[in-house]
Amino acid sequence: MERIEARRISDILVEAPLWARLGLAIRDARLRTRAADCIAARIVERRDAEEGDDPDQFRLL
Repeated sequence: MERIEARRISDILVEAPLWARLGLAIRDARLRTRAADCIAARIVERRDAEEGDDPDQFRLL
């Protein structure tokens, strides 16, 4: 597993759905867990997508 830089994690957190970011501050433990799971899944998803990138391959936008 490759390390993700702090700046990249910060960018992913900002891009996370608003409900998930706000959900981390909710009193309901179940909703906090769902929000944390959502954000963690986005981080893992982005990490996995970046690991498969070939530096010699042009990215399609």
